[in-house]
Amino acid sequence: MNLKVFLIIVFFVNILQGIYTPVIDDEAYYWMWSLKLDFGYFDHPPLIALWIKLSNLLFEQEIGTRFFTILFNTITALLFWKLVEPKTKSAIKLFCITYFSLIFVQIFSFISTPDAPLLFFTVLYLYVLKKYLLQSNYFWTILLGISFAGIMYSKYHGVLVLVFTLLPILNKIYKNGTFYLAIFISLILYSPHFYWLYQHDFPPISYHFVDRSAEEKFDITRTLIYVVTAIGCSLGLLSIYLGKALYKFKPNSSFEKSLWWLAIGPFFFFLFASFKDSVQAQWLAISYIACGVLFYIYFSGKSDLKLLMKIGVINVSILIAGRILVIIPALSPFYETKDFGKSFNELEGDVVAFEKYQEASVFQFYNRDHIGVVYRTLGNRNSQFTMWNDEKLLEEPFIFATKWIQSNDSVVNKKGTYYLQPIKNYMPIHEVNASFLKVNNKLIEGSSIDDVINSSSTFTLQFSNIDLDLFRSKGYELKLLLTKDKQYNIIKDIPITMGDLESVEGNDSVYQFNKEIIFDLEEGEYIAYIGITPPELITKYLSKPLKINLSE
Repeated sequence: MNLKVFLIIVFFVNILQGIYTPVIDDEAYYWMWSLKLDFGYFDHPPLIALWIKLSNLLFEQEIGTRFFTILFNTITALLFWKLVEPKTKSAIKLFCITYFSLIFVQIFSFISTPDAPLLFFTVLYLYVLKKYLLQSNYFWTILLGISFAGIMYSKYHGVLVLVFTLLPILNKIYKNGTFYLAIFISLILYSPHFYWLYQHDFPPISYHFVDRSAEEKFDITRTLIYVVTAIGCSLGLLSIYLGKALYKFKPNSSFEKSLWWLAIGPFFFFLFASFKDSVQAQWLAISYIACGVLFYIYFSGKSDLKLLMKIGVINVSILIAGRILVIIPALSPFYETKDFGKSFNELEGDVVAFEKYQEASVFQFYNRDHIGVVYRTLGNRNSQFTMWNDEKLLEEPFIFATKWIQSNDSVVNKKGTYYLQPIKNYMPIHEVNASFLKVNNKLIEGSSIDDVINSSSTFTLQFSNIDLDLFRSKGYELKLLLTKDKQYNIIKDIPITMGDLESVEGNDSVYQFNKEIIFDLEEGEYIAYIGITPPELITKYLSKPLKINLSE
């Protein structure tokens, strides 16, 4: 096999996979982004939305979401080949075993999530860095700056690629003026996104560093699962050989030193992160690229690789079987998503509201003459739908699709039974905000407070952009909710009487609640929210979480 044959195989296998594999819910969500292109989004930078938009200009349905991902993955495969330059027949076999054993490289070869452009720009960056370290002329400097920006336009944790590759060789590059030129170029290219973040009050930072970990506690099981999956998802059955390669590898150049640090650095970074937060295995895809290159470099110098190659063939065969599995409707978990979207095809009504952003996205992907909107309820996080303020569309009659409020009409799919509730007189509340100001006259600073007295504590709450008279006439109910572990695990539900709210002087739409509350719960840590329940709908949160420690 030569390079041309290798690339043809990669491209056409992924094209077929992209056509016949249903989208996952995240792909549908990012497809929604592509309908409203911007320089940033709630969760991630915008590059994946651009890729999907360009794909949609050429094709429809699944391949219309994935074509540019597949195209750039083929370039990724080319650059991966160029990084190691296999020459002999045995070297090419080892290369193919290595490349096709990289599990997440195969997954994101056709799945359109932000990990796909991140993988492309990581490989491009490594290729350019290798050339730049040999010859730091303006051509490679400009490409280096573009690579910096491309990584950061893909996914925020791409910064780890830059940190772990540049820090080990900083003594070699910090005196080189072209390095600073590359940084300057990247900052110019990235400035539109910086400005977008500033305009929108940095929502990704708030989400990734505050909201995601609000309910998380240390859990050794979570950390152990991370370690096992991180190792197993690198090269599958070849992971034990990878461990040997990383342990015994001796860098012979600055580039190889950077590769080694990229291979192990993010693993330990996310290991420590797992003590406080949930960590996803695909976040290490940036490391697996470096692992693959080092794996090839180390074993290409060895003579007796018969057992490794046999295990590698088995490994690749398993991954091929997995690729076939996901296109078989009766066996593929991907078809659960498609079944969900298609099950609403006969639905009447233009606007349908769901509790989760994934449900609304999949619904609209497979029902493009309808509008999917999110009515975010307990346990469901904020998303790009929150920034779009699409809830204002619910001023007109709509259908609320939920598993929890039974009605005479329903849709049944592989995800369960969704009851369809017609709603005619809903008043959108997406602009209403609530916050915890004080507990026992102590100003709340941050997202937690101790020494909340179980038997009797005075809470001061503030509501803004609220029309009390209209809320009363519509039958809306305000509540203080205490949860344990998860948002939807409500331990205590305390009504907030609207008559107890007092207007703040000089502002008719801002009110404060200042009353004594008796919890009567076991001592310990809880998470408090301020919520609202409209008629015929489910309670949703108005406030950010507040960790409280109940004591006697």
